[in-house]
Amino acid sequence: MQLFNSHQEEIFIHEIPLGQGGQGNVYQILQPDHLRYHVVKIYHPRERSKKRKFKINYMIQNVPYLEDDLALIWPEDLIYDDQEFVGFLMPKAPGEIDLTSLCVLKESNKLDECWKIYYARESKQGIYQRAKVCLNIASAIHTLHKTGQYVLVDIKPENIKISLKGQISLIDLDSIEIFQEDKLLFAADKLSTEYSPAEIQNLDLHKDVIPVYWDSFSMAVVFYKVLFGLHPFTGTPKKPYETCVTQEQKIKAGLLPVGKNARNFQIIPKPHQNFKSLSPSLQNLFLRALDKKSIQHPEDRPSAEEWVRALGNFQLDDKKYQNPVRISSPQTQTVKKNKFNSPIEFLMSRKDRGHGIISLVSLFVMGVTIWCCIYFGQAFAPHKRHSNTDFFTPPDYHLLVEGPFLASKNDKYGYVNENQDLVINYQYDDAGHFIKGLAKVELDGRQGFINPKGIEIVPLIYDEVYEFEEGLARVRLNKKEGFVNRQGQIQIPLLYERVEDFAKGRAAVVLHHKIGLIDKQGKIIIPTLYNIIQEQQYGIYKVTKGNVIGFLDNQGNPITPMIYHYALDFSEGLAAVAIAGQGWGYINTKGQIVISLGYSSAFSFHEGLARVETPLEGLGFIDTQGQRVIPFQYEMAEDFMEGLAAVKTGGKWGFINRSGHTVIPAIYDKVFDEGFIDGKAKVVLGTNLFFIDYQGNCVKNCPTDKNH
Repeated sequence: MQLFNSHQEEIFIHEIPLGQGGQGNVYQILQPDHLRYHVVKIYHPRERSKKRKFKINYMIQNVPYLEDDLALIWPEDLIYDDQEFVGFLMPKAPGEIDLTSLCVLKESNKLDECWKIYYARESKQGIYQRAKVCLNIASAIHTLHKTGQYVLVDIKPENIKISLKGQISLIDLDSIEIFQEDKLLFAADKLSTEYSPAEIQNLDLHKDVIPVYWDSFSMAVVFYKVLFGLHPFTGTPKKPYETCVTQEQKIKAGLLPVGKNARNFQIIPKPHQNFKSLSPSLQNLFLRALDKKSIQHPEDRPSAEEWVRALGNFQLDDKKYQNPVRISSPQTQTVKKNKFNSPIEFLMSRKDRGHGIISLVSLFVMGVTIWCCIYFGQAFAPHKRHSNTDFFTPPDYHLLVEGPFLASKNDKYGYVNENQDLVINYQYDDAGHFIKGLAKVELDGRQGFINPKGIEIVPLIYDEVYEFEEGLARVRLNKKEGFVNRQGQIQIPLLYERVEDFAKGRAAVVLHHKIGLIDKQGKIIIPTLYNIIQEQQYGIYKVTKGNVIGFLDNQGNPITPMIYHYALDFSEGLAAVAIAGQGWGYINTKGQIVISLGYSSAFSFHEGLARVETPLEGLGFIDTQGQRVIPFQYEMAEDFMEGLAAVKTGGKWGFINRSGHTVIPAIYDKVFDEGFIDGKAKVVLGTNLFFIDYQGNCVKNCPTDKNH
């Protein structure tokens, strides 16, 4: 897709969105190169109103000042398609995951192991890392609130991206509320009820100014979930509140299990017990934000600035904190139990007293055994553990990284062995794990690599270094980039404005804002002459220079002249190309035109057929020889998938086979362009969305009305 910014600069985006939402989709930028770390949000047609354009433009003109300019993913420019406003440009959020992964008691199996270790709730360091994440969120929101004109309204984990080291980015900010001197300029577009305070029932989102202390409530809910793994209002109330079953109902009633209404709960999940392990000042902030009193006096909720101060001095009472892995969740026992003064009394109370006596003997033997293990283990322990370490990457992490293992103390990083003996001093401002004998470290703003003995292999002189790929690492100094080898020698001089990691022996480089390719010796394979270089199948590169496109072979030699104005990627040995005024056709891997230009539109081949269109006849399908195999008679069509293609005729969608015969009648209001996958296709009929098989029978999400 070709778009333009407000300066009429061309912007090319990827066809497949990075993310999809109710208002619009987010796309990666392919060109120009200086925007490669940006994305564009393209609104759905129904969302492209003048008011939305004015709102985004207001945000562009009124940017909050941030020390970390990626903490708020803020609009930077308007985006147009044929002079029509369609969306906006923004930085790409740097976080690898969204915060929801840290807001549950048990992390997903899909979450990388290093995340589970770094943020483990069963370790003190993991809790402190979680508190640091909350601090970063509060700091970003405080910066926004200081402007006196923005309220986020829809603060929730899904709208917060996070990196492993805790850098956060607030996303989806185009939905925020904007006001000036208590006058609503632009209303918030959405909210999430389980993160909204009780006053949601008294305020009109579209007419009233949502006060800043709304965000104070939402923040507290998010922080609670990050620290303890469950929503703060989770629990089962008893009479007369037994009908309050949703979080929203309990919020409106002020039913906080750790607050003044705790007595009104029949079941309180045990993870709530860890609330008491927080410092009294931090407990007080949560209660001011969430408890019953905050309903009557919401203006007394703590500000983001108060959260920053409290989280900056985060303390945890180890004696009160219970490892959530050992806590039986999600409920406390309410059944009355017999009380015994000791385990012996319990054992002897059993009806089968003989078994109780045997159990007592077993306990005695077990106790002696444990004592011996502890005594002799201490006596013969070869090393003393380094107990002053704040954070330590455990030795069972060896499947992911090598020793020595990363550790930190007093905000400095060093390395310890498996026994936690210090082997490289705590001296670095930042550091990474050892990978193939080298670790990336930073000191006083300079980066390099060290070996397991702490010796600088790649000297700490660079503004930024990147991990090694195929034996070479990207390095940056004074706005120029090049590559060093694993011996620390500069293998490719720092000549370029930007370089990419090596893949299959080649790397993209940028010089004078143009892209080329080099090999590992720095030899130029494709000169830096192009705006876009895209690798194709068959060892071919599609290149764009200005407003024309051509194709090169694996050695950078041209296989077509730079004459095409549009070109699709190669598929099944052919690529659709077009010249303005001459229409679309197809070339083969030698660059020869094998299907003549002349079609008004053309698409890639799938399963031996491609859909093409003529202005007078409509859409149909051709084979790889250019022969018409399915008549040109359809209003719209999609690619063949699993032997069937969706086609639109008479305003309705159905499916045809490779012979052009209708196998599923055209009765649907919509089909989805992915077509059939594993024998199922997604379709819409009326208000019903469901799945059908090859015969048109509903197989999933079937509507109650079977007459489809």
